[in-house]
Amino acid sequence: MSDNVTNELLLETLKAIRAEVAQVRADLKENTAEVRAVKHHVQGLVLTDFNRDSEVASLKLRLERIERRLELND
Repeated sequence: MSDNVTNELLLETLKAIRAEVAQVRADLKENTAEVRAVKHHVQGLVLTDFNRDSEVASLKLRLERIERRLELND
């Protein structure tokens, strides 16, 4: 009789562990999707920043060229 109780308790415990592992897997998938979305967002921000830096650099070059033509440089 004690073997039966022990086996039943063990089976219930294993079922509970299995359910918790399934929940952890689901949470992990959700977190992975969120991290992926954040990575894509950050990638977009970096690209936007790079494009802005490029535009500022080209404007600086144009300004230097204009200053040279007008002989305004020090």
